[in-house]
Amino acid sequence: MNFFHLKYFVDAARAGGLSAAARKNFVTQSAVSRAIAKLEEDLGVELVIHKQNCFQLTEAGEAILTSSDDIFDSVKRLKEAAVEHGQNLRGPLRMGCNQAIASKIIGPMLPRIAASYPEVEPSISLGNTDQIQRMIDKREIDFGIVMDDGEVNKIYKTTRIYSGTFVVVKSPKFEDKNIGDNLIVSRTKPGGMSDHYTREYKKAYGQPTNPKMVVASWQVIMDLAIEGFGYALVPLFLCEDEIAAKNWKLLNIGSSRFHLGFVPLSAGTGHCPKTLARYWNISAI
Repeated sequence: MNFFHLKYFVDAARAGGLSAAARKNFVTQSAVSRAIAKLEEDLGVELVIHKQNCFQLTEAGEAILTSSDDIFDSVKRLKEAAVEHGQNLRGPLRMGCNQAIASKIIGPMLPRIAASYPEVEPSISLGNTDQIQRMIDKREIDFGIVMDDGEVNKIYKTTRIYSGTFVVVKSPKFEDKNIGDNLIVSRTKPGGMSDHYTREYKKAYGQPTNPKMVVASWQVIMDLAIEGFGYALVPLFLCEDEIAAKNWKLLNIGSSRFHLGFVPLSAGTGHCPKTLARYWNISAI
């Protein structure tokens, strides 16, 4: 069971809703919702009555909320003991990732790291997967977060810290047109996400896609879609807010929604050491 999934549930229960818990923890409302769903899965019970525009605890939810005080008190005592014995993390924390991960994944976790580890000095270097791996090999960063394309784990021992899906979306500025001729995709290796979508589109419509533009950045794809340039093929976490506001159209072509993994690549050792794992525990999504 993830401690922060429990925390999100408790914050939502005491605040009376998901949005208040999201603001308190500097995450999106959908992140809180996913955390509660995972907590329910781990515990094997429903904690919340799942109705639209309603946040009400079940009997099991009330019992877990009551029992949570003891858990948080124990965690607080553990943190105090660690600080007392000089085990608190401190010093530079050099991270590497692309722009989208920096803004949507790492950005929301930094306030929690700062609150839990005030002596840590975080910094972020931007780059694609190949550039991040070079930074790691040169010891320019402590760890990187890249897309799990099935290749990096042949070089490094990796730990998945996030899973999501790719989706096709369009903004209200772009009128409905043929998707295959108006799709903005990211530049990927052969057999990657873009090739997968091409196969699914042909299976669904009997014709190949002809992408309108190939871009090296997910964030730039979203920026172009916002301006009404075309359909965007991007990770769901980049457009959750737009979809939640019901301003954007979400399209599902065949099985175009599939898992995306991010892996921390630790410098030197080739795996995620315990000290780095502590950051992910504090920033779990």
